[in-house]
Amino acid sequence: MSLNIDHTFLFQDGLWVAAGTFIDKDNNAIPVEGSNRIMHTEGLWLNKGYMKLLMPDGKAIELQNNYRITPFESGKLSTVWESHNPSLGKLFGKFVVVDDSIISTFTSENNEFSGAEYLLRISDINYRARGFAMQGSTRLSSWSAELLRTNQALH
Repeated sequence: MSLNIDHTFLFQDGLWVAAGTFIDKDNNAIPVEGSNRIMHTEGLWLNKGYMKLLMPDGKAIELQNNYRITPFESGKLSTVWESHNPSLGKLFGKFVVVDDSIISTFTSENNEFSGAEYLLRISDINYRARGFAMQGSTRLSSWSAELLRTNQALH
């Protein structure tokens, strides 16, 4: 089986900037900005994510989430990842490529939290992200964002 879409997010080293909306558990829509730095090393891909919630009072809440991704094997359309999220703890997830999309699901180490994110490829330099996080059967948050690849050099 061959993949007809050449995905650039996750599959190539690069820096992506994100902007969108974070919706908290009380349905407050909060502007968000951030970035994802994708780096490939032998046997491991890293996705270093940074998100800043721009609160109505002018303050910002900053969150980091670093993924350790098992590289996709040749011809395979799925792989696994793990991460430590400051709010949710240790997370275990999967990435699955479905045509023009990358879908990610996760659960926390204690199975208290779960969620999903959907990344739609718009172009080589643009993806649209939609996702949510749950605590049991209660929605904790959801988000929508645009990701744009930058030409900045990786540090």
